[in-house]
Amino acid sequence: MYSVSLGDSVLPTFSQARAAFSSADAKVGQRDMRNLMFYLQEMSEADGIIRNLIRIRRVGVNSFGWKIIAPDKQFDQAAQEAKIRCSKIIRRILKFHTDTPMYGAIAINYKFDKIGSAFVPSFVKRCLPVEIERDENPDLIKIWEDGDKGKVSDITPETRGNWVLDSDESLKPGGILRSLLFRAIMAKDAEKEFANFISLVKGIMQAIVSDVTSAEDVEAAEAVLVDASERKYIITDEITQFKLNELVSAMGADAYDKFLNRMEKIFAKTIIGNANTTELPAYGGSRAALWVLKTISADIIYEDIIRCEDMINEQLLLSDYRANYGAEKIECPYKFQFEVPEEIDLEKRVAVVEGCQRAGIALKTDEVYSIIGFTKPDDAEDIMFGDAPPDDNPLEV
Repeated sequence: MYSVSLGDSVLPTFSQARAAFSSADAKVGQRDMRNLMFYLQEMSEADGIIRNLIRIRRVGVNSFGWKIIAPDKQFDQAAQEAKIRCSKIIRRILKFHTDTPMYGAIAINYKFDKIGSAFVPSFVKRCLPVEIERDENPDLIKIWEDGDKGKVSDITPETRGNWVLDSDESLKPGGILRSLLFRAIMAKDAEKEFANFISLVKGIMQAIVSDVTSAEDVEAAEAVLVDASERKYIITDEITQFKLNELVSAMGADAYDKFLNRMEKIFAKTIIGNANTTELPAYGGSRAALWVLKTISADIIYEDIIRCEDMINEQLLLSDYRANYGAEKIECPYKFQFEVPEEIDLEKRVAVVEGCQRAGIALKTDEVYSIIGFTKPDDAEDIMFGDAPPDDNPLEV
């Protein structure tokens, strides 16, 4: 696989990054995106904050349920069979969907295996960003096998075959990670500087000797200085003195914290549209989906939803329909669709329950706790409000 030597660093230098930008932005025929894409790949792995934000972005659409539906009811059975055939490859596509916004393009190859009487799509390969070169025409993509310029495949609408391809159609390659590369290098350099800073915060020991101090006493003082940090104490005579000199102010740590916090906010705003979190939820299901809607900016999550639905419908399901029902088909009667939950207004839900209580309507306890999204206690009664007077509200604290 194509790689670039980074020496003892995990990220390129500023000069290496500038050269990679220049090469990636060159005219067609002179262009080489591989160095830039390699650096972006390394950054997404080496920088923990960026890596985690990409995971949050990826989890976004994967936290939602999805279905394959047929607008025309006569194709309901075909839609259900398509969901069974395509579930595995769809999960793969959703797993890597962030390649388009992060790196500027995605390329996934699949094939059809005959299983019984059906042709089932199966995953072949996800091309790494360093293997993809996009063209000004978003319908044209070059695939460099293992990043080798000698092994090129031109993918066009006519030769696309069993590929899922997409590009962000921006003016320059590299996706949104391109805009973060210089900042990530700055953050790593600042981290190294801070490590040096920490070693200086404690200051430096100075031995003060007089003109009458003997050579033997000077040597003894030097020996004391060497292991003073391990002993945590020193013993001297009346003539030899030791002084701790402050080289840097501990307040410099605040500047580093502010800088790092600013970088993290820029990374978060760029990747997920919000700067309020870099952590994933500890729960799953519909609660995770609602967390996603609050964490990832609405325009970003819906852009991801529309892009994924279009890729799967136009480049997978149509091929699946043709493979199983006839190559001449020009339109697929079933489509992939996410199930996006509505945001829960807890106050309104509690108000509904309170209204039932005031009206004297008995409710099943399971249903009440399901409505408000809480976990029912083990010792709760089966019926709520059945015998309770209107003024006795168990929802009030």
